[in-house]
Amino acid sequence: MNGSRKNQITLSQLPEPTRLFASDQSTLLRRQRAFGYTDEDLQMILDAMGNKGEEPVGSMGTDTPLACLSDRPQLLFSYFRQLFAQVTNPPIDPIREEMVMSLTSFIGTERNILDETPLNCHTLKLPQPVLTNRELEKLRRLSYGDLLATTLSTGFRVQEGEAGLKRSLEELCRRASLSVKSGYTLLILSDRGLDEQYAPIPSLLALAAVHNLLIREETRTQVALIVESGEPREVMHFALLIGYGASAVNPYLAIETLEDRAKEGYLADDVTPEVAVKNFIKAINKGLLKTFSKMGISTLQSYRGAQCFEAIGLNRELVDAHFVGTASRIEGVGLEVIAREAALRHEFAFRSTRDFETELSPGGAYHYRVDGEYHLLNPQTISKLQHSVRASDAKTFREYTDLIDDENRELCTLRGLLKLKTANPVPLDEVESAKEIVKRFATGAMSFGSISKEAHETLAIAMNRIGGKSNTGEGGEDENRFQRDENGDLRRSAFRRHHQLLG
Repeated sequence: MNGSRKNQITLSQLPEPTRLFASDQSTLLRRQRAFGYTDEDLQMILDAMGNKGEEPVGSMGTDTPLACLSDRPQLLFSYFRQLFAQVTNPPIDPIREEMVMSLTSFIGTERNILDETPLNCHTLKLPQPVLTNRELEKLRRLSYGDLLATTLSTGFRVQEGEAGLKRSLEELCRRASLSVKSGYTLLILSDRGLDEQYAPIPSLLALAAVHNLLIREETRTQVALIVESGEPREVMHFALLIGYGASAVNPYLAIETLEDRAKEGYLADDVTPEVAVKNFIKAINKGLLKTFSKMGISTLQSYRGAQCFEAIGLNRELVDAHFVGTASRIEGVGLEVIAREAALRHEFAFRSTRDFETELSPGGAYHYRVDGEYHLLNPQTISKLQHSVRASDAKTFREYTDLIDDENRELCTLRGLLKLKTANPVPLDEVESAKEIVKRFATGAMSFGSISKEAHETLAIAMNRIGGKSNTGEGGEDENRFQRDENGDLRRSAFRRHHQLLG
């Protein structure tokens, strides 16, 4: 305990920074454009978090194209999906079981855990992973024991395209490797300072490249990686950065944007710029706990570097180079497309606003917009469906189905790109009967506590009727279910979790 008090430090113990990056209203719009901000990001995401301290909630499902199929520039974050624990009962409840969840982390050099020495406690304790601009400046000037920080720029010359992005990534990794050898234990990856020549490397790509290089060099545990970026503003953005190795994230542009929204009166009357930022961080923290829980993970330290994601539409060369170990079952874009999408955002940022344009892209990921992202359920398809149903018009309904069937023209879903090949039918006398096929059907081990009594018993009855197998899941089942009902139905499951019933 004494070793911990002597060697461990907290943010509050660090001296106040001598200078801060001031908010720059004159370049705010340009930077928002460069990092792909949209009107929807401001109005539906940031405003909601700044006002209420809650992540906005929407309905499940999406009818917009996957990032790899969209014809609009996408953030690299959009090419990833988090995996989840595939059980019917939630792995952990971030609200009711909050006591066992934690966002606290200890950063610095990780020493041999088998040696119980006071130096093992020589770390910086962070109560949460989201850093304000003031807190980051404290870390930037940190020099305490072997806790020493340095800042590495993450920009690339935009006119050089893929070659420039690749060369900048290699240079970033080289500087990171040299910094570790020079004794630095906190590496701050910063995309501040973009200009007409330099665009920011996507923060996730820059982080993952450095993270995986240091793993290959077997020096990863000697340093903590901190991301200073204008890109992250949603919970998933922070989850990805932490999942690929970030110890902390400073979303400086999201902070500046919220401060500006509060000053300009877009937020509630009682929300000051300081309150807006505080609410934003609160919303991100709550969202992170919810995201962790989908995998049953309860602490940030377990989630950090876990890479519990899959990539959709990134090619194998890119994944093997910078996202080692990430599943990527469907290949797609590489550095060339990532560089081009960054260049499109950069070009949009440094051109003057045209008369017919809004200041930011409208977005359209959540609500249909004329100039926004394509939606399967758009005014045309919805009107056709409504008209055909209300008028019982078969012709209009066929027009509706034709629109949906032709969705592959808009590259909206993977299934829409598939073409079915015709083949010679198999003679029916060679096909096993349906009565025999269903005997191999089985329900998953859905625990009684995860679904209702009626649903649990109905599944068992259905399987018993067709000769299939049902599974009790955890918790077993009432002994009253062991006897047949008056109509002959049996509500008894064929299997118990881990143990097969006899007879």
